[in-house]
Amino acid sequence: MSEIKAVIFDVGGVILDWEGPRKNFLNKQGISLEEWEKGFTDSLVTRSNLGEISLDEYVREGLRGAGIEDKFEEWRKVIPGKFLPIKKTIDLSKELKKNFKIGLLTNNHKNLLEEWQEIYGQLDWFDVIVCSAEVKLVKPEREIYLLTANKLGVKSEECLFVDDVDEYIKGARDVGMETVWFRDADLGIKEIKEKLGVV
Repeated sequence: MSEIKAVIFDVGGVILDWEGPRKNFLNKQGISLEEWEKGFTDSLVTRSNLGEISLDEYVREGLRGAGIEDKFEEWRKVIPGKFLPIKKTIDLSKELKKNFKIGLLTNNHKNLLEEWQEIYGQLDWFDVIVCSAEVKLVKPEREIYLLTANKLGVKSEECLFVDDVDEYIKGARDVGMETVWFRDADLGIKEIKEKLGVV
């Protein structure tokens, strides 16, 4: 195995929590996840993640499909204003910055990260931030992993990639990256440290 020189983090579910705020919103509206996904289809999410439609267009179309179009203003207050920082991972990324290059790789809507940073502060300790909507590529396409490694100035084999989605983990492995499937903050952080050989 190559020496790890860079750590690449996903955003949603790793750096910030959006599942909890969405669950609270759905409970408040009295609709199920299944009803939600009738509006926010995989196809709609991909169009937004590729930058083909704006964040507001994405939200309006998704809410319309879920039957709650009148909740636009309420959901836009949640996305991204109620997406909470996952402090343990953020603290770890700042600590790792001392010895590794640090990157973010996210399938994300245009401008969402910028809006989030206006509320919670800049993610300026990351050396590289790659957003799918800006580069017109999405995980698990191999090109987006290779692009991120290239921007960090390392080979893909020299990267540790951290994500909460198994499909995206497999995509990273396919280009030679070491990976951590992040499903729990404490366990995920423990595995990251073990893979990097840090205390």
